[in-house]
Amino acid sequence: MIVAASPWRCDRADQVNSCAPCGALRPAREIEIPGGVGYHPDENGHPEMEPITVWQDASVTVSAALVDHPPVAPAFGYRFDTWFGSVVVSGDTAPSRNLIRLARDADPLLHEVLDFAWVEQFHGAPGERSRRAQSVVDHHYRAHTSPRGAVEVAEAAGVRAVAFHHFVSTRDAGYWRAQAGPTDMAVIIPADGTGIRVPRARCRGPYRGCDGRGGGRCGCRRCLPVAVLASNRLVERLMSDPLLRSLTPDAQRV
Repeated sequence: MIVAASPWRCDRADQVNSCAPCGALRPAREIEIPGGVGYHPDENGHPEMEPITVWQDASVTVSAALVDHPPVAPAFGYRFDTWFGSVVVSGDTAPSRNLIRLARDADPLLHEVLDFAWVEQFHGAPGERSRRAQSVVDHHYRAHTSPRGAVEVAEAAGVRAVAFHHFVSTRDAGYWRAQAGPTDMAVIIPADGTGIRVPRARCRGPYRGCDGRGGGRCGCRRCLPVAVLASNRLVERLMSDPLLRSLTPDAQRV
């Protein structure tokens, strides 16, 4: 399940007992964009790049890549790799080759969607719009993605499921699913509070970052058993916490 909860703040797996209280935050820091990719906030806000690691600890590796959301630059999509699966969040973006790289073999991809037909209708006929209204319409086409576009990104990335978010407009789920078009993958139209189960990671070739030595962060089945055994003491401590057990009622000890 994707669960937005952080009962602890820990720097290492062996520091569980010295974690900061619930609600403690880490200092924010700016993501450093590699100098060789040619990024410029005004002239080249979306150069092609490989994903970069922006956070890593005993439980999760967070990667990021520039996405395409002019005039905002930099804009990032994020990937969360754990021992049990990988989740990618697009952020606000037009279809992005960088996002396809970032989302390779993840499940699920959470991708923004926008209803361009509604945008056109809301701002009036093209010949009758004010300059301001036309600029808003042009921005949406440059910076956002249709449901069909989101599915095409997900298919190119090889994910098994795409979940839509950032809904503009307020159409019902049936409309968004119809706009996604034909596809063999699962298309999820979440409502507020919807839980999405993340399938256990599976190895389909070597995963990005897999060292084959049981580090586990790549999610590869070759590495996963070693990683789980190494974290058994941490798992026992975490699963004894009442809050975590209430969030994951079907959790089973490995």
